[in-house]
Parts: sequence; C-alpha cells; structure tokens
Amino acid sequence: MPTPHEAPENALAQHRAGKLDIAAEMYRQITVQVPQHSDAWHLLGVIAQQKGDLPKSLELIDRAIGIQANVASYYSSRALQTHASPAFRYFDVFR
Repeated sequence: MPTPHEAPENALAQHRAGKLDIAAEMYRQITVQVPQHSDAWHLLGVIAQQKGDLPKSLELIDRAIGIQANVASYYSSRALQTHASPAFRYFDVFR
C-alpha cells in the first residue's frame, strides 16, 4: 500500500499518462482517506473537465478552493472551466 506521500504522486503519474479513470479512482481514494486533501479534489475537477463534465468540474474545483483558498492554480483551473462553459460562450457573443 502506498504511503500518504506516494499515493498522490502515483495518481498524478496515472493522470499524466492519460489514464483518467485510474487516476480519478486513486484521487477518490485519497479524498476518502484525507477528506481535506485539496489537491486531490482539484485534480478530480480537472479530470471531470477533461471528460466534458463542466458542472462537476466546477463543483470539485470549488470544493478544493473551499478547503484551501490560497492556491492560485485552483483559481486558474476554475477560470479555464468557466471559460469552456457553453453558457460563457453564449454571453461572449454579446461583447
């Protein structure tokens, strides 16, 4: 069984390798063991976006922000998700 330090690294390696389902399951296991693991919540949100589930992506990234609000990359990911939203593109037409 991986140590608490190895588990996030292993999940990230799977994520970087494009094995999104495996990485997502590993991130979920981390959040069960450490519910306040903001990086795992954030990266679950990134995977949701990669799979096209923008509402879920925003929900998960917002959860990460709620746990640790001083991480700039969380806000960057949230901005990218919001910009990718069809609703955002609809309002962008009026600029």
